[in-house]
Amino acid sequence: LTIEPGVVIKVYGGSSLYAYGPLYINGTEENPVIFTKLTDMEIGGEIPVRVDQLSNTSRFDSIFFYAGSDGSTITNLELLSIKDGVIFDETFATVDGLDMSDIDYGITIYGGEISISNAEIENVRRDAVTVYDGDLILANSTISGIEDGDAIALYTASSTFNMVSIRNVADGSALGMYDSYATVANSLFEGGTGSGI
Repeated sequence: LTIEPGVVIKVYGGSSLYAYGPLYINGTEENPVIFTKLTDMEIGGEIPVRVDQLSNTSRFDSIFFYAGSDGSTITNLELLSIKDGVIFDETFATVDGLDMSDIDYGITIYGGEISISNAEIENVRRDAVTVYDGDLILANSTISGIEDGDAIALYTASSTFNMVSIRNVADGSALGMYDSYATVANSLFEGGTGSGI
């Protein structure tokens, strides 16, 4: 599946996009691809909705990449009012240009290897990035406004961070490492009640 520049996708609350094969999200800086809740009237205009879906809390659930989606690419994607963010399960993918805001969870990685650059993740209720048994390369990115959790949590994972800024973590660590390994360069990590690292 290929999603072209400028496409706005508005979905019913609790819905998810599942990728079992390669998914190519091809936004540009001028025309990003946008996922938002169905009731968002500021982006994409008004569309007919069912009465039971009119609540402002009806948020899109997640974009889920399964093991068969190796080689997927995300370029210039905006995720607004999303619940569980982007989930990668035993896959290899590249992300260049990702804006996420007003979310419960940001990015969750289960195995595989994910390379992310030029991401801005803000106003997150739980962990912004969580890696279980996988490899993460994160560069030129900003994470801010974490309410309750770690900005980045690594569980038996390996990660490389370059030019990453983490600020405004209310309750947790900027980088929580649990039996994990990380290389950090040219970055600023400010923790909350936990610690920077």
